Amino acid sequence: MHTSRSIAVGIKDSPQSEAALFWAARRADRHKAPLVILHVADDRWSLNPGAWNGQLKGAGEQLLEAAAAKVKSQFKMEVTTELLTGSVAGALGDYGPKVSLMVVGSGSPHLGGHLDRQGPADSRRVSGPCWCYRHPRRR
Repeated sequence: MHTSRSIAVGIKDSPQSEAALFWAARRADRHKAPLVILHVADDRWSLNPGAWNGQLKGAGEQLLEAAAAKVKSQFKMEVTTELLTGSVAGALGDYGPKVSLMVVGSGSPHLGGHLDRQGPADSRRVSGPCWCYRHPRRR
């Protein structure tokens, strides 16, 4: 896979991530680009790394498999998944130079806070285009 022209989307189990996933999938489909679905298992907070990190990574793999199946059911495109570890912003920022566009959802809490509130400091880690999809809020 040629990741330099791929579109990547960082997801977790939230409505914001699902919206970002399908926004990225539509864009990848429109541009005939491969889609890379990423999930970050934030293992920095584990007090019992042996047991907890295995569960964290297993849940992440299941999330990635389900997301890829959803996209493949609606689009005919190359879809791959990758489980990353470490801080969410740091791992996605380090992955950013490998792709043409990094997409994330916003507004949903994660261990360590909201990704969109970390934005100004950590978004500089992505050396390329980064799109933060803001899921419409219900009133």
